[in-house]
Amino acid sequence: MTSYKGKFITFEGNDGCGKSTQLKLLAEYLQSKGLDIALTREPGGTLPSCAIIRDLLQNPIYADQMTRMAELFLFQANRSIHTTRLILPALEQGRIVLCDRYFDSSTAYQGIAGKLGLDLVIMLNRLASHGLIPDLTFYIDAIPEETLGKIGTTEFGRLDRLEAKPKEEHQRRVDGFRALSLLEPNRVKLIRYIPNNPEEMQRQIRVYIDQIL
Repeated sequence: MTSYKGKFITFEGNDGCGKSTQLKLLAEYLQSKGLDIALTREPGGTLPSCAIIRDLLQNPIYADQMTRMAELFLFQANRSIHTTRLILPALEQGRIVLCDRYFDSSTAYQGIAGKLGLDLVIMLNRLASHGLIPDLTFYIDAIPEETLGKIGTTEFGRLDRLEAKPKEEHQRRVDGFRALSLLEPNRVKLIRYIPNNPEEMQRQIRVYIDQIL
């Protein structure tokens, strides 16, 4: 893997776990130290082409047309564009890239919860990410009972297509993320979800961040 001047840090977890809040809190912390930050997300990023893919993937109006395999390929198409056009250039410039989801979400959502198979998803992850691996990944660990009542993005006026999946599928995603944290403990750090206490979760995250910076 090529070494870059910047750092690539990702946040993962099931819907409603508060990972986006933790990412924003970390961005504020790093900016207070005078560091150059790039904020992005998957699917979507800040590129117009990726925004179109995000709409196809998450807008509930396409729920009846989407297949599991099409979903997987759309995520990977987004990832390829996102990585080459946004993430890698930022890393080459020495910036710290904070990304809300990356390829671990495909492993948990499509490979495990969607039952498309780990070998296929991991192979496509590797191709679409162009070999890029996050320096550090924070997995916010929350069971569906703790978070399903908190989801409900206003992006589409109702639950998006992925949020609206049955509870059993949400649990399989959690199981997948937990397995990843056990398989790659040096990279994937499990942060237990603490209801109504984002500050304590952020404190734990900053301990790891200070170690790599």
